[in-house]
Amino acid sequence: MKSLIVGNWKMNPATADEAGAIAKATRGAVDSSRLVTVVACPPAVYIRELVKKYGGIRPNGKRLSFGAQNLFYEKSGSFTGEMSVDMARDAGVEYAIVGHSERRRAGETNSDVQKKATAIIRGGMYAIVCVGESARDEQGNYLKDLERQIRESVPLMPRRYFERLIVAYEPVWAIGAQAVRSATPQEVMETTLFVRKILASLFSKDLAFKVPILYGGSVDPSNAIPVLKESGVQGLLIGRESLQEKTYPALIKSIADTK
Repeated sequence: MKSLIVGNWKMNPATADEAGAIAKATRGAVDSSRLVTVVACPPAVYIRELVKKYGGIRPNGKRLSFGAQNLFYEKSGSFTGEMSVDMARDAGVEYAIVGHSERRRAGETNSDVQKKATAIIRGGMYAIVCVGESARDEQGNYLKDLERQIRESVPLMPRRYFERLIVAYEPVWAIGAQAVRSATPQEVMETTLFVRKILASLFSKDLAFKVPILYGGSVDPSNAIPVLKESGVQGLLIGRESLQEKTYPALIKSIADTK
C-alpha cells in the first residue's frame, strides 16, 4: 500500500519564486520515489501556476498532486474570502485539508468541518479531516473530546463516497514551536485504533479500516520513519518540514525506500 505524504505549507512562502523552488524540489523527490503518493498544499494564490508547472504526469508515470488548505461548503455566493470546491477543482486541486487545529483555534467548528468535508467529497475530491486533542490527561478524559470531534466532523454520507475520506490525527500539544513533545509511535498507534473504533461505530468495521489515517504533529526526519513503521498509520501530514528544499525531498525518498 502506498504511503500518503501531505505537505501543508500554511502561509508560506512569501513569493511565487520561492513557492516554485519548493514545488520543484518536491517533484524531484516524487520522480525517484516509488510507492509514495505526495501532495503539496500551498497557499491558494500559488496553486494554479504550480499545478501547471509541476503537476503533470512525468515520463515515468509519477506526478506531484496538489491540495488546498481549506475550502468552503457553498458552491457560490456572498462569501468574501472563501474558495469553493468547483473553483479549486478547476485550478487542479485534488485534495483539501479541513478542520486543521489552527483553523479550529480561529473559530472553525465541528459542524463547519463536516459540511466542508461533505462538499469536498461530493465534488469528487479527497477530504483530509483533521482531528486531535489539545492536551492529554492520565485519566483518558481527552478521548471523550476526541470522540466528539470525530463524530461531529466526519461526513455522514453513502458508502460509495468513503474512498475519498482521509482522517489526519494531529495532537495539538505536539504541533509547532510550542509543542510539548512529539507523540511516540505507541501513542499514535493507540489513538489510531481509537479513531478506527469510532469510525466503525459510525459506519462499519470494513469501512473504518479502509479510511487512511495520517499522523501530523511536528513531523521531521527524526520521527517520520518510526511513526510510519510502528504506529499503523498510512501516511503523514507534514508542516514546516515540507518547506525545506533539501531535507524534505530526502525525507520523501527515505520513506519510499522503506516501503
